[in-house]
Amino acid sequence: MRQAGQLTTEKDARRFVAWLTTQQIDASAEEDKTGWSIWIRDEDKLPTARAALAEFSADPTNARYADAEKKASTILREREAQREEARRNQVQMRDKWGTASGTLTRRSPLTLVLIGLSVVVALMSNMGRNPSSPAIRLLQFSNIDQALQSLRSEPPPRSITGDTDEEVGASVDRYVTWYSLRRGEVWRVFTPALLHFGVMHLLFNSMILYSFGGQIETRYGTLRFLLLVLVLAALSNIGQAIATGPGFGGLSGVGYGLFGFLWMRSTYDPASGLRMDQFTVFILLVWFVICIGTEVEALKPILGGLLRGRSVANVAHAVGLVVGMAIGIPWLKYVGTRRAP
Repeated sequence: MRQAGQLTTEKDARRFVAWLTTQQIDASAEEDKTGWSIWIRDEDKLPTARAALAEFSADPTNARYADAEKKASTILREREAQREEARRNQVQMRDKWGTASGTLTRRSPLTLVLIGLSVVVALMSNMGRNPSSPAIRLLQFSNIDQALQSLRSEPPPRSITGDTDEEVGASVDRYVTWYSLRRGEVWRVFTPALLHFGVMHLLFNSMILYSFGGQIETRYGTLRFLLLVLVLAALSNIGQAIATGPGFGGLSGVGYGLFGFLWMRSTYDPASGLRMDQFTVFILLVWFVICIGTEVEALKPILGGLLRGRSVANVAHAVGLVVGMAIGIPWLKYVGTRRAP
């Protein structure tokens, strides 16, 4: 702290300190033998404070100082409220990972329900190896078997058009993809997230959901977390269906969306109490790139072995990540009114 100067009376000292507070300069006043000394906490702002003190000393009754104490009191209350909010939102390690005395179970029930449903569906569908299982028929983006049966009917659906085999084939693909939604089965926009194809697919997505979803649900509550999951599932599933048709599944689109949300929120709003270490960010982004690389012909011989030839819902990953980041950025911090001169 550095001394900016002195004032004679306590009234003037308190008013001037309040004025400095409204100008984003932290200061305090202390009585000594010769009057009241004004102390500045940030030395970089000392020249500005001394210039302000000279102006105040020349005209301490100026109208611009009239409401300084009231405004400063409001600013200090807001600062204290922000500090208190940050303390309340601070996520301890046991809450973050849910390792202590059932914290995750108590505060993140939806996270565990989603993992449990994914496990049940995986068992019912033999880890996705039985495409004709009732679970896959009910939860996949479209009931492919039912759509194909409809195509065999006479006359064929009007939406099947085209002058060439390629155009007809594309028309058939679109018909199959959107068949169930046209019939009003809107749950299929969300439910492909519960389908998994293999133990590692299920295990990886469950770990991501447990780590990221548990933290977000603990912080924002089950209802808001549910809304976030539904938005991420719907948009990532629709994007993947448009790109590749209905034969996909998994929570990875939601998982990358939760990752994007947590990454942005922990970076740009530390007071939220959410945490994301940079090593995790690095690993997930590297895996994101590797998965995309499996679609590149030149890289398939190298990267394809990592996934044992399995197809990856890269579009769902990308859509989920972008949407999660967009929701996670605290936009209101960047949409403020211009401060009056």
